[in-house]
Amino acid sequence: MSKHERDQREGSSELAVRLILIAPFKSFADCFEATFHEHNARHVSAPYEIYKYDLNTFIADGAEEIKSIDLDCDVVIARGFTAADLASRNTYIPVVEVAVEATDILDRMVEARRLFPDSKIAVVGSSNMVMGIDRISTLSGIKARAFTCEDREEIEKIVHNLARNDYGVVIGGVRTIDYARNLGMEALLLESSREAMWHAITQAKKYAYINRKERERRHSLSTVLNQTNEGIIFLNREHKIDVFNMAASRILGIQSNRALGKRIDQILPNPQFTGFLSNSKVQKDEIIELSKARLAISKSPVYILGDRIGTVITFQEESHIQHLESRVRIHQHAHGHVARHSFDDILGVSQPIRSAIRMAKQYSQVDSNVIITGQTGTGKEIFAQSIHNHSSRRDGPFVAVNCAALPESLLESELFGYVEGAFTGAAKGGKAGLFELAHRGTIFLDEISEMPPLLQGHLLRVVQEKEIRRLGHDRVIPIDVRIIAAANRDLASLVKAGQFRSDLYYRLHILHLHLPTLDERRADIPLMVEHWVRWYSREFGFHDVWVTEEARQALAAYSWPGNLRQLMGVCEQLVVLHQRDTIDAKSVHAVMEGDHFSGVNNIAPDPESIAPSDIGGLKPVLPQDKEQYEREKILSVLQLCANNRTLAARMLGVSRTTLWRHMQKLEI
Repeated sequence: MSKHERDQREGSSELAVRLILIAPFKSFADCFEATFHEHNARHVSAPYEIYKYDLNTFIADGAEEIKSIDLDCDVVIARGFTAADLASRNTYIPVVEVAVEATDILDRMVEARRLFPDSKIAVVGSSNMVMGIDRISTLSGIKARAFTCEDREEIEKIVHNLARNDYGVVIGGVRTIDYARNLGMEALLLESSREAMWHAITQAKKYAYINRKERERRHSLSTVLNQTNEGIIFLNREHKIDVFNMAASRILGIQSNRALGKRIDQILPNPQFTGFLSNSKVQKDEIIELSKARLAISKSPVYILGDRIGTVITFQEESHIQHLESRVRIHQHAHGHVARHSFDDILGVSQPIRSAIRMAKQYSQVDSNVIITGQTGTGKEIFAQSIHNHSSRRDGPFVAVNCAALPESLLESELFGYVEGAFTGAAKGGKAGLFELAHRGTIFLDEISEMPPLLQGHLLRVVQEKEIRRLGHDRVIPIDVRIIAAANRDLASLVKAGQFRSDLYYRLHILHLHLPTLDERRADIPLMVEHWVRWYSREFGFHDVWVTEEARQALAAYSWPGNLRQLMGVCEQLVVLHQRDTIDAKSVHAVMEGDHFSGVNNIAPDPESIAPSDIGGLKPVLPQDKEQYEREKILSVLQLCANNRTLAARMLGVSRTTLWRHMQKLEI
């Protein structure tokens, strides 16, 4: 039978349970088979009767004959020495013996006395066959003596001794009576009764039922163990391998049939591993190199009623664990840690912003750390997200943290995580830190200049070693994270003043990106105004909010200390105050001179009339700059309108012909 067929039969209770009978002689086999069919014909409600039972019969008495039989079955049924030999093989197949009962022996003794009244009677057999002969002899009044032999080799010697001691009749098995007859002695075959056979069949069915259930359980357990990617080994009391699943075979490069039944130190002779096993305590995630692989190994003793019966060893490749952790981190935290912006979201056609975008795209092609500097509101996080989304890490997490928004104690636990019980109030089960969540992705440390000195030291270690340690834990966790930091203060000056660690500064300051202020990219203001007015109009459900050319020019004439963030706020307020209406220069002046912006902005005259001595935060627009200003303004509007000149002319408040004439003049 093939292994596939055997596995199918073990996994299905619909197939017949197979019994094998090894009979010492043909008449025994014939009687047993008749009894077996009668046993199957009766109707009982015993649990073992849920199966169909098949019987295969072999007639054999010698050891060599028995060895040639394929014992692929659920239970073996045999008698005498054959049963003892099979049981001693220590196989997983149970053996049921057809007993020789007292009544069987008594019948033979009565017949021997009747046939040979003057002869001495000897009963020869194994200890379980001839037990109680003395009592039977006393009760029956028939003198007979029992002679016990432990194996077939003793039978011939015993029979020779009986012949020398004038025993005339020998009662025993097939081989015994053959020897006796060859020596001229009378011999009677000791047979088993139908009652003994019936009892053996009942026992065989019960054992077969239990064995089948156990084989089904083992088959199910083996299937489960082989479904996991974790290597599993079970060692018995003698440190021999009883379970060696497919993952263990794959990871260690050792076939299971070579490992099963062997001592673990024969299969894996590693001193560190041997020392690990010698400790009787539970141990988790010990990193040991076995079979040229770094493995995270755990072990746990197994007890039954307080008695240790073995040890379970589980292990995984360290690289596989890191891969799974990365996938789990990405899956569980993707919704909260995703970069939503790209370079396409950055508005502007002015030379300063295009230069910044060009440099940022170059930075995105490598994994070096980046520091982004610029005033508040210049869009540092948008650039950080764009670099991430333009890089090879785009499928990994983007984790942002404001270093100035959290107190020192909380910032440390947020960045590096903690284990359960690390401090009062620590969450049950602990918590992964932001660096762990950013594995295989990017972490954005905003306002890093505000990070406390102690945490600067911890961050330096993370940057150098590429690993973190949770608070309250002694285990280090390898990480693969790109760091993009942002600061609105001059870090170099802070280093000189001793307020920022120089070693950390030089570790982070590999690539530097400085973002221009809104004043430095004033030509982009009309474009951004159009964009944000349109966006807020749609967000609030308004339509046809129109910004006049004078209003755009007025907004372009203001200083913007809050940069993009301030401009967005002004656009939102203008939309709310002028629903379904036109935003003109008067509307702009009213908002900018209101209480909300008092002291923040100073209105300036028309850009053409600004002189160098004028104040208000604007860079002076000199006559020679006018053409560049007009050119960038037209380019920004064309970009916003996807080069639709009719729409661009409408947004600029001029005719299509006038727009065309200006484009010719400015060589656009």
